[in-house]
Amino acid sequence: STAHPGLRSLRRILAAHDARLVCQYDAFAGYCAEAEARGVEHYPLYAWTKAVIDDPAKKAKYLKSFSIHVGGAESTPGRARTRWRRRSRRSSAQAL
Repeated sequence: STAHPGLRSLRRILAAHDARLVCQYDAFAGYCAEAEARGVEHYPLYAWTKAVIDDPAKKAKYLKSFSIHVGGAESTPGRARTRWRRRSRRSSAQAL
């Protein structure tokens, strides 16, 4: 494979945590496809998202942007802190 060796390590780490990288452009395109299939009136960010994926400069930007999804959901710093706190509390309670 021609992939960078560090990517193999990253993929192993992500897999160990039920996580995966998601390209933001792909996520936006998926959102638009779902909205178009189910009715754009139910998707408040459809117009903005569609404009982003149709703009070549923004497309180039978002093809280079990734988020991490853990257990199928996007992970944000706030969510990560919440999960860490819950695990810490459980560990502390079990130690008592």
